Amino acid sequence: MFSCDCFSWNSVPESYPSEPEPFSLPAPLPQWPQGTGFARERISLGSIEVFKIRRFERVWSSPSSHGKSHDFVFYKPLEIPVDFFCLGYYCQSNDQPLRGHVLVARETSSEPEAESPALKKPINYSLIWTADSPHDGCGYFWLPNPPLGYKAMGIVVTNKPDEPEVEKVRCVRADLTETCETCDLLLSMNSKFSKISFKVWNTRPCKRGMWSRGVSVGTFFCSTYSNYEQVADIACLKNLDSTLQAMPNIDQVHALINHYGPTVYFHPDEKYLPSSVQWFFKSGALVYSRDNEKGKAIDYQGSNLPSGGTNDGAFWIDLPTDNDARNNVKKGDIESAELYVHVKPALGGTFTDIAMWVFCPFNGPGILQVGFVNIKLNKIGEHVGDWEHFTLRVSNFTGELWSVFFSQHSGGEWVNAFNLEYIEGNKPIVYSSRHGHASFPHPGTYLQGASKLGIGARNETARSKLKVDSSSRYKVVAAEYLGKGAIAEPSWLQYMREWGPTIVYDSRSEIEKLIDLLPVFLRLSLVILFELFPTELYGEEGPTGPKGKANWLGDEKNLRPLSVGDIRTHSHSQFLLPLSIQVFTECFSSTISDLLSYATMDWAFVHKTWDKWASTNIGYSGHPLKAALLINYDPTGPSRLLSTIAAQEGIKTNPIELSHFVDFIKQNKLQTELFTIGSNQYLVTSIHENWFSARCINTSKPAGEGVIVIQTSAYILVALYEGSIGPASRAMAAADQLTWQLGRKNL
Repeated sequence: MFSCDCFSWNSVPESYPSEPEPFSLPAPLPQWPQGTGFARERISLGSIEVFKIRRFERVWSSPSSHGKSHDFVFYKPLEIPVDFFCLGYYCQSNDQPLRGHVLVARETSSEPEAESPALKKPINYSLIWTADSPHDGCGYFWLPNPPLGYKAMGIVVTNKPDEPEVEKVRCVRADLTETCETCDLLLSMNSKFSKISFKVWNTRPCKRGMWSRGVSVGTFFCSTYSNYEQVADIACLKNLDSTLQAMPNIDQVHALINHYGPTVYFHPDEKYLPSSVQWFFKSGALVYSRDNEKGKAIDYQGSNLPSGGTNDGAFWIDLPTDNDARNNVKKGDIESAELYVHVKPALGGTFTDIAMWVFCPFNGPGILQVGFVNIKLNKIGEHVGDWEHFTLRVSNFTGELWSVFFSQHSGGEWVNAFNLEYIEGNKPIVYSSRHGHASFPHPGTYLQGASKLGIGARNETARSKLKVDSSSRYKVVAAEYLGKGAIAEPSWLQYMREWGPTIVYDSRSEIEKLIDLLPVFLRLSLVILFELFPTELYGEEGPTGPKGKANWLGDEKNLRPLSVGDIRTHSHSQFLLPLSIQVFTECFSSTISDLLSYATMDWAFVHKTWDKWASTNIGYSGHPLKAALLINYDPTGPSRLLSTIAAQEGIKTNPIELSHFVDFIKQNKLQTELFTIGSNQYLVTSIHENWFSARCINTSKPAGEGVIVIQTSAYILVALYEGSIGPASRAMAAADQLTWQLGRKNL
């Protein structure tokens, strides 16, 4: 898996890079209320106890790739308490404050003497790589080789060629660990002797969410493989303490919100302000059903709303029918507004996530930016019942605010505490975008779309007198880890259907207008043009409430904006036209309009169908599939799904990787060759008219792994599962369900 090579740098910077200063929040932490194991610096995970290191010693640094001025520095933990042991080293850029979250561990005294202790020294080390630095000479990367039944937790870095002492780190017994995956590529270096690239990533548990037990150690992973998702050589820890004793009690929760609760600023020109849910109901909101065209008034607490179940489209909420009342409700009532708080464990109970939900009765129309032209949309972007949120992530070791997640439509971003704005003490600022209510860490204009090309939906944020202080205007509506009945969940929270009616736009005229306004120099194909604009152009449906969102149980979903690099990876490059969009529309305007109207319907429908299907069929425990891919495919021409990878869940791959798999199918090599998806190799075991199945030949799973591949004239569905005959049947049923749903649009 690893090879050893040497890197060198062609130029030497003029000065030695400065050391980053440790980060501290603007104000001292308070004395938290007493109780439980929260903020006691050590956390029990069952058989082991962990401690978060505060101080580090620089070992070696590497200049950043891509011509950036900063370095990446590798550190070893310092001031490790007695009886605790290092698990691995830490890496970060020196252009940010020093703020590592690196754990050291010891065996708990409560565990009886066992033949297999929780921690063991490595047998020895394998040299992964060496690299020259203009500042620190040569650096050496070492992987601990664990005893049988144990896992390494991280990498050791030295500035000398001698193999490190086995006393330096400890390996952890395998049953106390979880698999981890790479995230946040830190550094990429190229060899001076070969074309091999050496990459360094952060790691995190593969399984994340409210009830997942994986604990991030804070170490890094490095490899010569360019696309490395699930990591086999190192692992994360697992919290086996079912009591989650480090989580805050209810008094501590209130203290955290009082201390960290952000102030939410709305744009000075915002017409559609938040309100409380009770004000929305009291002001005339109605609930409709498929069986009754007449809306029913909702009582003040929402107790007559249907509860439980799933979002099956049987019920939805709408505004009052009277025009004056309808317009009044759209405006909201900021005086009644409050934040609805969901408190949950994160990363195995070593962090607390405080998700704060904002309700706005109405989401206003969007503004589209095309180059230097701003287009105010009349209806597109509007919907009833807008739920947005942001999440505070707090360290359970100290009670320190670690980061904030800013929800932005279908995704969002984590922002470290040192990159936040603060208004008072340690209270961050959240900026809510005009009309759309997405949250951002700083004022300004953010483009949702192809920001590098200046094309996308505008999210405008600014300070104003319109604000809500969440540190005082909030209500805790759920904290499941505290036990049943600890928090009285409101009736409306159990409503799992849509908070607004579905709207389908006839956006043909709008899109024609957009094409006419595109800059002449943008020579893009029709297929690529669609991906520059947000899918909100095509239709809106009222969102589900907080409990219907994937992040209620799962982790927050980062969204990476479309970039120029994404545009260039499509398999339909042969359809790029040597004509400007302006000339293209003048020559073929009627044909384009028909295609736009048709493809728009497919795009919105596919993603809506995929999201609902994936949420119930893809995951780990209890789900039929561990991952799935929907691949753009048409053997006779360009697919109507618009991108090489139409959708993916549970796996991270790219069009270039999948091109070999698509060629494997097109060239009908099912009976003669193996194929690869991710890091797994598969052998076809059964071939049918429009689908085939295969088994993984290099899996480490005891029960094995398999894949079901369904092929149509528009797409390839790849359904990956773990297990044998029984799981294969469940996987086939899940895949067949999606195929049937997409078939309703002749896809």
